[in-house]
Amino acid sequence: LFQSFKESYTFYDKYTTFKGVYRRDKFYFKLDPFVVDSLDNFRNESLIFDGEFVSAGIFPKFREKISLQKDYSLGFIRSAPLEGFPVYGGKAKFENEIKLSNKGLRADGVINYVTSTTRSKDFIFFPDSMNTMANTFNNKEQTEPIEFAQTHGDTVYIHWLPYKDMMYASNKGSAFKTYNGKCTFKGKYRLSPNELRGSGTVDMIKADLVSSNILFKQHQFFADTSDFHIKAVEEAGLTFASNNVKATMDLDKRFGLFVTNGKGTIVQFPKNQYVAYMERFKWFMDSEEIQLGDENVKLKGDIENAIDLEGPEFISVHPKQDSLRFFAPAAKYDLRRYIIRTINVPFINVADARIYPD
Repeated sequence: LFQSFKESYTFYDKYTTFKGVYRRDKFYFKLDPFVVDSLDNFRNESLIFDGEFVSAGIFPKFREKISLQKDYSLGFIRSAPLEGFPVYGGKAKFENEIKLSNKGLRADGVINYVTSTTRSKDFIFFPDSMNTMANTFNNKEQTEPIEFAQTHGDTVYIHWLPYKDMMYASNKGSAFKTYNGKCTFKGKYRLSPNELRGSGTVDMIKADLVSSNILFKQHQFFADTSDFHIKAVEEAGLTFASNNVKATMDLDKRFGLFVTNGKGTIVQFPKNQYVAYMERFKWFMDSEEIQLGDENVKLKGDIENAIDLEGPEFISVHPKQDSLRFFAPAAKYDLRRYIIRTINVPFINVADARIYPD
């Protein structure tokens, strides 16, 4: 017979358990006084102890029974209450099954955080974070009080820092399906109570945008610095490309507005073998057209030296056109037929001649 007259403790701070991350001053199971009968012939399944579980604030304190687990450590497997458990002081809610052993504090279930729902067979909870390879990650569309975009991912790595109010979600399988199927996203989301941001590539079927800092709203997304590419129609390659641009994409109104970050930014027309120095352009998604510059501006055609002109400049990179170049304040680009229609061109210098368009 073995009898305990005082409270005793089980700790989980071995180095072999995630390098001792569960410190015994905040993470432990406190056993009630207990009695073990027949020490000479007891069975493992008879070792059951009542007590209280304290998890460094991951879950609320709760009463439970611990017993020998498959790894021969003392622990438990239990279900959360029907209403779920608040986690990390109410930062999110967990539903389903919790497991404790020398393999750590783990769970199989669902975490609801801000506008997201993460489902996993193996959440791993630490005092300051949670990691998992989730089966699915969903973020629901929201209008008020803060806009959030819809997105869905399968096989997603989640790293959550609850006390920094930041959840990271990275696709490890197929790309995220976002904006209700209008786009896909490959990269890493950063979800907080205030916004959804991401680093990676948004693919809009006809075009893509690459940025390390994208703000995703309900029907729009924004990037202060990005690279934008439009794919050729019915063939491989690009028909339009511009790097280092500030982007505003509106998927509801079906346009993209771009402003270059600096006068040296080049807009490329690979199919036409032209480049242009252009400060702003607008992409009309459905009409497959790009409007460049400002067609209300007119350049003076009476300037003797073309170097004195200011405004967007188009330059041929065709090897047989000897860097043919001209200024045009605006242009329209037909993405299906690959035609650049320049507007208000004052003149074109060709060898020793100057051509004045009608």
